[in-house]
Amino acid sequence: MHSNLFLFLWCSVIALGNFHYGYSLNEIDQISNITPCIYNFLPGSREWYNLLFTQIIPMMAALVSYFVYKVSPLGKRKIMLFIAATVILSSCIKMFRSLSTLIIGQMITGACTGVSSIICPLFIAEICPLKYRGGYIGLAQLFITIGIMTSLITGLTFPNFSEPENKGYCDDFDDQLSWRYLFIVPAIPSAIQIILLLLFFKEENPNFYGRRASSSYQRLEEDSDPAEDRTHSLNMLLPQEVYRETSGDKSLFNISQTQRCLSQFFQQLTGINMIIYYSHFFKLHNDMNQLNLRLLVGLCNFVMTPISLYIAAVTRRKPLFLIGFMICAACNTMLFQVFDIEELGDSISLGSLYTIFAISFIMLFIIAFSLTLGTITWVYTAEVMNDWEMGIANMTHWSTNFMINLLPTLAALLDPSHETDKNQDRYTGIFFLLYSGACLCGFFFTIVYVKESIMYQKQRTPIQQESLSEDSSF
Repeated sequence: MHSNLFLFLWCSVIALGNFHYGYSLNEIDQISNITPCIYNFLPGSREWYNLLFTQIIPMMAALVSYFVYKVSPLGKRKIMLFIAATVILSSCIKMFRSLSTLIIGQMITGACTGVSSIICPLFIAEICPLKYRGGYIGLAQLFITIGIMTSLITGLTFPNFSEPENKGYCDDFDDQLSWRYLFIVPAIPSAIQIILLLLFFKEENPNFYGRRASSSYQRLEEDSDPAEDRTHSLNMLLPQEVYRETSGDKSLFNISQTQRCLSQFFQQLTGINMIIYYSHFFKLHNDMNQLNLRLLVGLCNFVMTPISLYIAAVTRRKPLFLIGFMICAACNTMLFQVFDIEELGDSISLGSLYTIFAISFIMLFIIAFSLTLGTITWVYTAEVMNDWEMGIANMTHWSTNFMINLLPTLAALLDPSHETDKNQDRYTGIFFLLYSGACLCGFFFTIVYVKESIMYQKQRTPIQQESLSEDSSF
């Protein structure tokens, strides 16, 4: 039996494993202008190399997600210890000044990100009673936003080389530790997590003990112990109803499973990645410092996420999905109108109505996404899926992330005219329009297919009802 404080701290330590998720997706962007100087390649290839460095992470995360359920029976705490140690290793590897070591380090980081994004929410879902589960699963999302914000802050220390084709591009580059400490930052929370898990939080996830108990029961040959009584006895060994077998239907085309996975698919198609990771490329950067808008977006995301934890704890899941998709669709539509301003040419200024209009809808989008889809999607999938299904959902998440980050960048790089402000606006506006349509699809998909999680279902087992009615312990 554990107190609420201990439960909160335990969940926070688990969620700390998602810090490198948010941080690693941004770290290359912070040194994107000086990668030719660090790794000795031609400045003209900078955008292609940076695209490679960045896209390795979602690609590897998608690949490993499928296999996580195979190692899950070993115990989620053991897996988290291994992942934390591997993150430290990858950070050390990336500190070497070599293209090959950076690529290897990014591949390891991507694999760790894929595993931790599954294990963290599922581990928390297993140890939390129903009444606390929504808010505490959201802690995993909170540490992702902390990682994003930390990477943006560390990026302020790096120089901005605005003309990569210049012959003296790297003349001012000083090869000291200034760029290396960027890669060592994720190792710090990972080391803290290892220490805390080894010293204070020594218990494995309930499924681990449940499988061991199940194996023991299967070895019993007593005819007086029916299967139903055995299952009931097994569930009573656990702190709540969360024990879920992963030996069921593992077909990639299971209809019910596919419907649940699509919640991750539509979340990625809202346009959040374009705003979080590429907002400093919008035409507005002519009016503002290149990082100002991105820092503002990151700060808003960071501030709103803790509020979303409370919302996830007290609000039904389906209405949050619907509200999130509708607001994001409206904001994407308005942003399409803002960036479809061919007739205005270069007349935009910071004080113009259009710039204020764009910033306002970008902020509204971030607020709506952070309070609804950003957190509730992970909460919902962790509540309704077992390890196998969560792996498929996570593979869907990262595959979609990979494609929507890759396609806009490739479209711009392959078009020789992408350097002009006019064409940047054209690409930006088109993708906002596509994201708006995707949000509407997500809205109607939610109406038809998304069901409430067990927290708000009327029919519950006695064990589920007991978990929901507990006050201060489990």
